Amino acid sequence: MKPLLCLDVDSTVWNTGTWVCEAVLEVTGKTVDTDRITTWTHILDTYGEEATTAIFDRVFDPARIPDREPYPGASEVLCALQESPGIELHFVTHNDPEIMPPSNRG
Repeated sequence: MKPLLCLDVDSTVWNTGTWVCEAVLEVTGKTVDTDRITTWTHILDTYGEEATTAIFDRVFDPARIPDREPYPGASEVLCALQESPGIELHFVTHNDPEIMPPSNRG
């Protein structure tokens, strides 16, 4: 059995922070102070529960996944790892089985 490398796609394959900043602007009309606001808890404390829920939903909207651009070189590195005879890759993200069904590893 090959070693399994699990990758969370958010902030590993693409820059989730950029999407958060865009969603904050869309929802609140404000620009994120990225020196001060660096976590979801900071977003919640700064903008409140209702706005944070709307921001989160926009950032992780499954329909927007195809719009995301991977970090430069990420695709090439992941393809090389996937083609490596010694490693199996499994991508994980928001737990929505219709978008990314669980693999039947065995």
